[in-house]
Amino acid sequence: MPAATAQAALAASLGGATAARGGALLGFGRIVGDGVLNLYIQDLIVAPEARRAGLGGALLSVLTGEAERIAGGAPALLGLFAAEGREAFYARQGFTSRPAPGYGAAMQRWIAFSRLGAP
Repeated sequence: MPAATAQAALAASLGGATAARGGALLGFGRIVGDGVLNLYIQDLIVAPEARRAGLGGALLSVLTGEAERIAGGAPALLGLFAAEGREAFYARQGFTSRPAPGYGAAMQRWIAFSRLGAP
């Protein structure tokens, strides 16, 4: 992804959190959505060398607090798409896998995928 695209995406986010050491970015995440009813954690990423040290949980905690602030104390859905194999991490943080009773499967669709340079 071009740096300008990443910078534009970050600038358009509702909130976010970063973690760095010695000027090196170790992890980040951002919040997107309508800012009222539906908020989503997007791009929660921790560098491989910083994993398994609690950084992901700390970033998720900050992002959850930021989402609560954005929603202004009103009920809102905080969703995300877990990377394969990371579902247990999010479940420990109070997120529910889908499908689950009363919920259908989460779904997605790429649009303008060819603009990303993919086939």
